[in-house]
Amino acid sequence: MSFDRTFLGVWLVAIGLAGLGASCASDPAGFDHDAGTAGEGGHAGGGGTGGEPAPTDRGVFVGSLDNAGELRDAFDEIDPIEAVNPNILAASPGSLSVASDFDDLRPDRVAPLDLTISPTVGSGRFPWNSFMGGQASLGFVQTDYSSNWPFPDGRQPCVDPVERIDCCTYTLTEGADGSSDQVTYYSTQDMYADDNSAALAKREIYAQVPLYLPYTNGDVKLSHAWIYNGADRRPHGSFDYSKTTESGQDPSFRVRSIASGRVVAKYWDEWHGNVLVIEHNDIGDIEYRSFYFHLRNGKTNDISMAKTRTNADDPGSSREKYKKFANLDNPSDLWWGTNSHAIPVNVGDQVWAQRQIAWSGNTGPGGAGAGLNNDGMPNNTTTANNHLHFMVAVRDPTLTGGEWLYVDFYGVYEQQSSGCYDLLDNTLYDRLVAPFYPFFHGVDLGVFNYYLYYYGQMGRSPSTLTVQQPGNGAIAAGAFKTGTTSWYVYDYLTANDFEDKWTTLIGDDFRLVDRTVTLDTQNVPRHNGIFRPDTINDWFSFGRLTTNEYVDQFDMLTEDGYDLVDFFGYHEGNTDRIAAIFVPTPGGFFHEGLLSSNDFKTTTNNYAEDGWLPVDVNVMEMAGGTYLSAIYRQTGDGRMVHWGMSAAEYQQWMDFYRSDGWDLEVVQNYADGDRYAAIWSK
Repeated sequence: MSFDRTFLGVWLVAIGLAGLGASCASDPAGFDHDAGTAGEGGHAGGGGTGGEPAPTDRGVFVGSLDNAGELRDAFDEIDPIEAVNPNILAASPGSLSVASDFDDLRPDRVAPLDLTISPTVGSGRFPWNSFMGGQASLGFVQTDYSSNWPFPDGRQPCVDPVERIDCCTYTLTEGADGSSDQVTYYSTQDMYADDNSAALAKREIYAQVPLYLPYTNGDVKLSHAWIYNGADRRPHGSFDYSKTTESGQDPSFRVRSIASGRVVAKYWDEWHGNVLVIEHNDIGDIEYRSFYFHLRNGKTNDISMAKTRTNADDPGSSREKYKKFANLDNPSDLWWGTNSHAIPVNVGDQVWAQRQIAWSGNTGPGGAGAGLNNDGMPNNTTTANNHLHFMVAVRDPTLTGGEWLYVDFYGVYEQQSSGCYDLLDNTLYDRLVAPFYPFFHGVDLGVFNYYLYYYGQMGRSPSTLTVQQPGNGAIAAGAFKTGTTSWYVYDYLTANDFEDKWTTLIGDDFRLVDRTVTLDTQNVPRHNGIFRPDTINDWFSFGRLTTNEYVDQFDMLTEDGYDLVDFFGYHEGNTDRIAAIFVPTPGGFFHEGLLSSNDFKTTTNNYAEDGWLPVDVNVMEMAGGTYLSAIYRQTGDGRMVHWGMSAAEYQQWMDFYRSDGWDLEVVQNYADGDRYAAIWSK
């Protein structure tokens, strides 16, 4: 069963609780719109084995934590130095406001259209085989291009690249420095007989695990890409990243693993300097390796290696210049780093995605050499050509015959100046690098919708989604998790449009599992929802109930044995509205709403003492004020709940919790995108 109506708040509800009895929502006349606001944040402790309040002015922690002081200390130590901006993984992280360049694609300026899915021509691979895509923020059309996903109407893909560039086949060391084991990594020139066979193979390569950029510092730029299309079409076959740096500042930046994996090589190369190779083979048919060249590994070590292991027999060569560079008097820390800049991983080590594995550097003649004068002095004394030279190779028995093939993980195979490395630009090949993290926030809604396929093809589906419109563009926050392989997402729809989608999906045996609402710049409610296959065939959904209507529905449904599993309060003009979902879930629940920040803190602690932990949180931006609401159940796990977080605070807590094994359950962006509330579980 289902209704598409709207609902809004109730408060203090207990259903089917042993020893507590059943009660219904308080009379709507009891809503106290002057109770206070939730915007200032708060914290509360209780439940589990640790009862201390979380050591922060914002947020609630509920669950198991032995030492709250350790939590605060760990929180403070997360990347305190770098200017981390990981919300959107763009090719040019310095230009994160993608919407400003694509006004015509903004969701509030485009008529809602359904996604039309077009399978890969000639291969039969269906990139959306792990989800049933549906979004209405951007319009898509079928295309005759032999591509792995449709292109937005009116946009053209990148110019056809040269497939069989003669760069770069390398034979590199496997293992540690001094190892005699060698592995060959091929260019397409040496792998395939002609351009057509190379192109067909590369169009079958896609990310089966999330692959991230090898840095998070917002000052790092892509400075040299796969191939130059100038007069000489000089090939490169890789990517150079460097940091915007002022004189007197260290040009180095933290280098991070693009995915979880195992270190398979660490050594000094006579051309590339310090090299790391990491293998990523978590799932799927395709194996991936990432390569990091010219790294720092401690000033003393690097200078010694440069002096003793550089062949400088060719006068005027980069090798000769590099050896002179190593023998300059008073070598600068800005050029060589310090001994603390040693590589912290070794062959055989397991690393996780985005772990720091090194510092960028200029080691090897291929590092500093191209930026040195004949006397060994850097021609740019600010950076001394400090950069990360980065490559990705794949191996698939059906595509490469079991050999390693270097690929462009942006899917461009073009000059960097083409612009095709930017988000929302079309390519003829899959983008391997993630457009945003699976746990994301502050992501342009157009970017989110355009790249739904990325996590879908990995068997991941969205588990929580919230949208806000601060200013001219809409932004999204949420999470993709491994789970349901068929799903729909519709976002930023008017109530009527959302109801149309909702009605169609109900007929296709899908049900609504998550619903949020935001106001656009004209204060019109926009509805967002996640749909999954209906396996229970017995549920109710409401989208625009008044508070009185909600109380009536709540009383009726809870008396019939239904539980409240999703709740969202908002306002439409001067009318308070509620959206909610009810399912026949045994076990009972409590629902609290219209709470001030302090009351929410106290209430959550009190429930936690009896084992009732929050499974849903909603910051209710009502016509009369801002309040907090939560649904409590006996979950059997630990829960951490925070609200009133800035984007930076939310990111830091996310980093900490994820590193400690916690999972994001719910996130809400509110206050025009300025604040976040979230629940983590463990």
